[in-house]
Amino acid sequence: MPSFTEIISRFSLVAGREAAIGMIITAGLLLIARDWRLAVGAVTAQYVLAVVLFAQVIPPQVAGVKLLIGLMSCLILFLSATQADARRREIGGEAASLLQMRGTTLPTGLPFRAIAAVIVGLSALAVGGRPESALPEVSADVTLAVFGLSGMSVLVLALTEAPLEIGLGLLTLLTGFELFYHAVEPSLAAIALLAMAHFGIAVVTGYLAILSAGR
Repeated sequence: MPSFTEIISRFSLVAGREAAIGMIITAGLLLIARDWRLAVGAVTAQYVLAVVLFAQVIPPQVAGVKLLIGLMSCLILFLSATQADARRREIGGEAASLLQMRGTTLPTGLPFRAIAAVIVGLSALAVGGRPESALPEVSADVTLAVFGLSGMSVLVLALTEAPLEIGLGLLTLLTGFELFYHAVEPSLAAIALLAMAHFGIAVVTGYLAILSAGR
């Protein structure tokens, strides 16, 4: 029976394109989600798909560790969001989305976000598929994922004021950055430092989500 690292290695060879497209879709779900459970679930799926592409730039064993770190970060966010949601229900008397800030004037309606997500996704597919746009040291699949995640996450950060959504956007942006950076600098020190960044973002995001829920 093949080991977990062998399975990751095989998938990285045959399913890289599918994983990249799947990651762009999860980032798009993060952009249009109005329920925090869907948003956290999308980022969780993003970490699972990312391990396929990480196996192309770092050893599969290390990619597996990154998957574990990502899942633990999502668990932190899930538990924090659950507590924040319960706190907001107690104070407001109704279920209010943790992905929306009261009194915001930003154009964050679902149609606007959906159109923006489609535009960014199609742009990533178009640009990522051009040989002249390929990033150095990485495959076309990784290039596509980097462009897609970067575009979607920047859009998320530009359209929200909610701490939870900002944190999820930062995690998505960091994942896209890591896919390229680890190909250029695959040292364990850099991998460990960026892994700690995931934990740090998750902890701070969870704290701010709970804090904002009490307002």
